[in-house]
This record gives sequence, structure tokens and C-alpha cells, in this order.
Amino acid sequence: MTENKNTDPNAEENKKQTPDANVTEPETLTLTQAELDEKIKAAKAQVKKKLPPRDEYNAFLKWKKEQKQDDPIDPAALEAQQKYEEAQRELELYKNREKVMLKGVDTKFLDFVTYEATKNVGDETDFDTALEAYLKANLHFAQAEKQPPSATGMRHGGTPTKMSGVERAFYEKNPQLRPKE
Repeated sequence: MTENKNTDPNAEENKKQTPDANVTEPETLTLTQAELDEKIKAAKAQVKKKLPPRDEYNAFLKWKKEQKQDDPIDPAALEAQQKYEEAQRELELYKNREKVMLKGVDTKFLDFVTYEATKNVGDETDFDTALEAYLKANLHFAQAEKQPPSATGMRHGGTPTKMSGVERAFYEKNPQLRPKE
């Protein structure tokens, strides 16, 4: 059991200097547009060589699709499935429109805002988040405060049910002008 120790003091210095000696700045490569275009064309050609011809590829995709269809599809079941999916999409649309209405969007812009918010829905974003983001970016679609409709409580063409104090004083001084009740 003999240990092999290096007794050369310069060996340790060389080991310490070796990593520093290998550090060099990377060289920059400058290409002209023509050279770059040639390299791109060469890379595309290599990729094209590996791909099968288009008709073979389409035949493969068709075969792969047939392999996935283990069970024969019943046309009535397929039609029912399509109707169900359409009903689900329609239901989701109505739910989204209701959410937009509850945010205070003017009814003139209801469909537009629903469409724009739906475009931003993805795997990580749900409709509520997309709607909030869209309305923050487009404040003019959301009504700040709804003004309650000014109403006197009187229907068009109807007579008021109560007399105001001014009318009562007028009719006390002019009883001949009092309307017939």
C-alpha cells in the first residue's frame, strides 16, 4: 500500500494555472447576408431530406387516424355528440354574456366585449380573468355608475294622484278651475 504522491512543487502551480489559462474570450463570427442565406438554405435542405414525400406523409396520417378508431362510430351517436357540444358552447356563451352584463358593460357593446374577452381565454386564463384584464385596458366599455332613471312616478298621459302644496293653494283661491274628480 504505497501512496503515489507527486513531490514536484511545480505540478501544483501548473494545476492552479491550467483553468486560468483555458479561459479565453469567445470569437465572434461575422457573416454577410448572402452567407447567412446559404447556411439557412443548407439547413432547410437537410431537414427536407429527412422528411418523407407529402403523399406518403398524408397516407401515414390517414392510417394513424384509422388506427385510433377502434370502435365503429354510430352516425346517430356522432350527431348527438355534436348537438351536445354545440349546446355546451351556447350555454358557455350565455354565461359569459351574463358575466359581462354584471360588470356594467353597455348593452350596445355586450357582444363585442364578450368576443374580445373570449379571444384572450387560454389554458392558463379563464373568462373572468380575461374579462377583468380587457375592461381594465378598455375602461370606456364599462359604465362608471348607472344613473337611475329619473321618474316622477307618473305614467305618460296620466293625471297625478296627489296634489302638491302649490296646486292645493291655487285651487283654494280659484275653486272654479278645480278639475272634476
